[in-house]
Amino acid sequence: MSLVVHQNNLLDPSLSPIPTAQNQRPSRSFSLNVRRRNAIHPMEVVPQPNNIRLPQLNTYSSGPSTPTIERVQAFGFEQPDKRVQRPIPNITRYTTTSMNATLTPTIPLPNASTIERMRLNAIAAINDHRERDQDSRAIYALPEEAVCVTEELMSSAQNQPLVFCCSHAQYGHILDPSSKTSCEDTYLYKEIRQGILAGVFDGHHGNAVSRYIRDAFSARFEMALDRAQGDVRYAFRKFVETIQREVLEIGKIEKMQDRGKQHQWDEMGSTAVVCYIDKHTNLLYTAGVGDSKAKLYRKFGRQLKSIPLCRWFDWSVEKEAARAIAAWKQREKEALEVGEHEKANAAKEMAETIAAHWINSNEPKTLRYPFPKGGINVSRSIGDANINAANTLPAISHTPVVTINKLKAGDRLILSSDGLDTVTENEMISELQRAEMFKADPAQALMEYASSYGATDDITVVSIVVNEV
Repeated sequence: MSLVVHQNNLLDPSLSPIPTAQNQRPSRSFSLNVRRRNAIHPMEVVPQPNNIRLPQLNTYSSGPSTPTIERVQAFGFEQPDKRVQRPIPNITRYTTTSMNATLTPTIPLPNASTIERMRLNAIAAINDHRERDQDSRAIYALPEEAVCVTEELMSSAQNQPLVFCCSHAQYGHILDPSSKTSCEDTYLYKEIRQGILAGVFDGHHGNAVSRYIRDAFSARFEMALDRAQGDVRYAFRKFVETIQREVLEIGKIEKMQDRGKQHQWDEMGSTAVVCYIDKHTNLLYTAGVGDSKAKLYRKFGRQLKSIPLCRWFDWSVEKEAARAIAAWKQREKEALEVGEHEKANAAKEMAETIAAHWINSNEPKTLRYPFPKGGINVSRSIGDANINAANTLPAISHTPVVTINKLKAGDRLILSSDGLDTVTENEMISELQRAEMFKADPAQALMEYASSYGATDDITVVSIVVNEV
């Protein structure tokens, strides 16, 4: 099978290259001057024999000149079971600009106190993983070597121009919107006026909420940054709060309409990890809600080390379990006020069980709220209206924790859903080094490695490799 690429299709968002059975050998790469187009990779089409559709090619630019793109051949694969590998998306290149006297940043930097708060979150994220993942403790960088001081983060000195090479790979269930087994992950990589936006969204009980969050970030986060006037932390927190309200409102409307769907909006939710790269400063802001992760891999001397960008949040963390305990105690109090002693005793028992067995549990994935069967195993997510609606004090938080770091040439940024958690940090380092050695796609390499061990969850990986111009 060969691939014929029609150049006109690259300018039309409704069209994508379609492989044909011609005998011509496809070119491995090409470059083409095209006008700028911002788009996301929805990955809606499942590869089928003799009819493999590839995602639309995105173009990214960093200055007044016309951007140049490089394309890598993509293929689709058929699996013997009900799960299929998604098409390997395109690898794109995006070049940042350097700070100079003639180039004014689109938005100002956050103030010193906000940057310090995000910097402390970045230190806490590293310490969380070093404490929780003892087997890979030596693989994680030390906070003092990985996180810049506030003064350096706020410096207006000229930054090194960088090139970002992005790729993404996905392994999941066959996409059938009406099926319970639809792939629930979505992802985003997009150029906005201020820089680059990348994210992974892992839905549960359906993919409608994860898609909604992806589309909201793609369409509106650029304006949210403008309104925040440089306070990226505020922009992330306010934006997620807005999305949460919208998702809950849609759930109420659909519930009133009673469309008879198996999974309505008020039963769905999604974790999220979103990275925003400021193209003028090379600052990396990361917002995490739930167990989707973002990590930097950077060489210190000759050793490649991991720099976690998200806090470690699950029901085994004392702060997270405390919300579940408070919610059950509130249920107990409300039951006693109306004389429902049996419900009050059950609520009290649940609160005591959580306090005794959840905190520092060695098996956090088995902990589910509100009940061991039928609950969810994430302590933070967007949506999940039906779970929080029963509590005056919501147990599941949608508040993102925002960290800050400064990108350098040679960095590898990996965003992933929790389907990649089966890969240890030592294995992550080995696969990234192998991908670099053989000039392979890091996202595809990690996805294939994780799926080769019988993955039972959707896997989504977004990779951004940072190089010098």
